[in-house]
Parts: sequence; C-alpha cells; structure tokens
Amino acid sequence: MPHDNPPLCAIIPPLKFLFDLFPVLLFFAAFKFADIYVATAVAIGATFLQIGLLALLRRRIEPMLWVSLAIIVVFGGATLVLRDETFIKWKPTVLYWLFGAVLAGSALLLRKNLIRSMLAAQVELPEPIWARLDAGSTRSDALVTAALTTRTNSPLFAEP
Repeated sequence: MPHDNPPLCAIIPPLKFLFDLFPVLLFFAAFKFADIYVATAVAIGATFLQIGLLALLRRRIEPMLWVSLAIIVVFGGATLVLRDETFIKWKPTVLYWLFGAVLAGSALLLRKNLIRSMLAAQVELPEPIWARLDAGSTRSDALVTAALTTRTNSPLFAEP
C-alpha cells in the first residue's frame, strides 16, 4: 500500500530505532516472564501491530518490515503449531541469510548498491565509502549467519 508520506524515520529518527526493536524487546520480555511459545506469539503480534500502526498513520511500510513479518509468521507459526522451538531460533539466521543474499545479488547481478539506496536520504557519503559499506554489510551478514547457523541451540534460550 504505497503512501506519499515519508517513513517514520524521516519524522523522528531516534524513535525509528526503538520502533524497529519493538517486537524483539517484547519477545525477550515475554520469554523472561513466560516461555518461548508465549514470546513467539507476542513477537508475531507485535510485528503485525507495527505494520498496522504505520498503515494507520499513513506512513510508508519499508520492504524489510514486510520481509520480517513474513519470516516471523512462517517460522513463529511453525514453532507454535508444531510446538518445536527450533523454528523460531532459525528466524534470525534466515533473516540475515536473506539480507546478505539480496545485498550480494544486487551488487553482483544488478550492479546496484542497496545500502546506498536505503540510506542515501539520511546520509551523504562519497561513492567509495558507499561501496565499502555495501561490501562490509554483505561480509558481516555472512559472518553473523555462519555463527548463528552453528549455534541454533543458542545459550540465550537455555533453560534456567
């Protein structure tokens, strides 16, 4: 649903950071006080709430938020339906793999710097810096996903 209104970050930049972390913060709070299944349902609901709020305010919903919603619904839904926490633990790994693949694919196949496309409205940098940021983001995504892939049963989720 395209809108002429700018994204939330163009209005109140510091709040964008908190807004983006809203489902994650609620997930960990629910996990602390309940269990992984309640936390998963809370994260799914919070992500739907984010999109609903942006739509209500007639703000542009960024593509990454739609991707995040799809991944949390698929992996979170599988966690809830199958009562298997492995699926929700794979969510960050899949998200980083997807983001890294899109960055690498756009740079190699389309010759387009997606980091620049996403951030150019907020930051003005010379072209060599944009190129390094794009390459660095792709490499860091690969490293994070490699670490997450080898640690599916993260100690973060260990039972007390």
